[in-house]
This record gives sequence, C-alpha cells and structure tokens, in this order.
Amino acid sequence: MIIRQISLPKAEVRANPSLKFELTNELLFGEKIKIQRDIGDWVLCSATHDNYLGWIEKKGLTNVLETNHRVISLRSFVYEKDDIKANTIFHLSLGSKINIISKKEIWSKIKFINNNEVRIGYIPSKDIIETNKTITNWVDTAEKFINTPYKWGGRDSQGIDCSALIQLSLETAGLNFPRDTIDQHRKIEIVNNDIKDRGSLIYWDGHVGVMTNKNKILHANAFHMTVIKEPLIDVIKRSEKEGKKILKVVKLGRKELLNKLKD
Repeated sequence: MIIRQISLPKAEVRANPSLKFELTNELLFGEKIKIQRDIGDWVLCSATHDNYLGWIEKKGLTNVLETNHRVISLRSFVYEKDDIKANTIFHLSLGSKINIISKKEIWSKIKFINNNEVRIGYIPSKDIIETNKTITNWVDTAEKFINTPYKWGGRDSQGIDCSALIQLSLETAGLNFPRDTIDQHRKIEIVNNDIKDRGSLIYWDGHVGVMTNKNKILHANAFHMTVIKEPLIDVIKRSEKEGKKILKVVKLGRKELLNKLKD
C-alpha cells in the first residue's frame, strides 16, 4: 500500500476524479493517506486517521515526513524566518500535522516538503502542541471556530461543516472520531437524555452540534451559514418544521471518551 502525505494547507476530497464533482471532505497539511487507485492527475485514497475514502489531486501530495506536533490555534502561519516581519510561506489551520525540529519560547523551527524539496520555516510556538499531548476541554477548541463560514465538506478555518467541527475538536482530546454524522452517532453508544451539560452532543439526521451550557448549542449550519452559538430550543423548532427530531444525545466526559471510543 502506497502512503503519501498532504503537502498543501488543505487538499480537497471529491466524490469522483474531477473538480466538477461534489466536495465531500478536506484533508489538512501533514495528514496521511493510503492510495487505492491512480488515474491521471487523481488518486482514490483513504485517510489513515479515519479511513474516509475519496479522490484527491496528486499535486497536493508528497512523500511522508513524520510529524510530532499539531496546530491548536484556529489558524497560524509558517514564516521564512523567526521574525514577525518575515515573509510567510503558507498558512496552517487547526489540526494540521507538522514536523518540529526545535522549539523555543516564541518560535519553533519546522521542517516540511515543498515541491519534493525539504525546506525549513518557523511557526509561533503558542500555536502548536506535541501530538502526544491532549486538551481535555475539547469544547473550548470547538468554540475557536465561532464565526467560521459554513462550507459543505469543509474541514478547516476557511470553512467547515457540522461533523468536521466535532471531529477536529475531539481530536485535540486525543480521539480519532469518524468524519460524517451518521458514522459518529453509530460509533458512540453512551446515550444521555440530559442535554443540559457542556459537551453533550446532539444528533439529528445529517446534523450535529455540541452544547456549551444548559441552554445553548454550538454548531456549523447552513441556516446561518456560519459556526454559531444559539439557543437549543431555536434549533429544535427549525428542525421540527423540516420534520427532523433529535436522534441521539450523548454526553462525552473524559472517562467515557477513553473507555468507549478506543479503536
């Protein structure tokens, strides 16, 4: 099996090998894929972290450079020098995987591959964390995406959909969570009808959000076309007008996460 790595800030995943087909997902810098088929400028591949299958253009791929950190700020930049006035090389969104070769208080030196050439850059140290460290309060991560535009299939700081918001946020807690809502609520069996707790996931048919307190839900949605925090009762009323009722309520505490979501 051929393994490759995303070398752009993000790579679009399509339903078929052409830009005219539906965007189904996005993969972030440093994430790895397994190539299943190779057709012209496209490859059919599955992401190693969640096995999501789709088509990616080859131009966004490179050989694997092992990573040891990930980006935890909503967005950061890689600079040519360890100087805020230096030119930026590219941006990185939350969840991007990177190779850090030295880390100081303000700047970290990053090694990456660009056009099949190993290069060096610098990223603010406050924007990254070691891959073996976790952030227990993953809802704090989800709240960083507030006001990010809604985008079907989107999975980064430029645009995101409801299930990607949950997947990326839970990843900071050390969990490989499914990409799509249908697979997410099938994976978790801890049902809790008390929807008043921060961190409770609310699933509808094709939609998911997370409670930030006993009354409000945070979600990426097409009604507002953004990531927004709003009263849960408003979402319930809109959903019921469309004939959609809540399918599952799940409270994910740290203990439950570790015990129930292990692969």
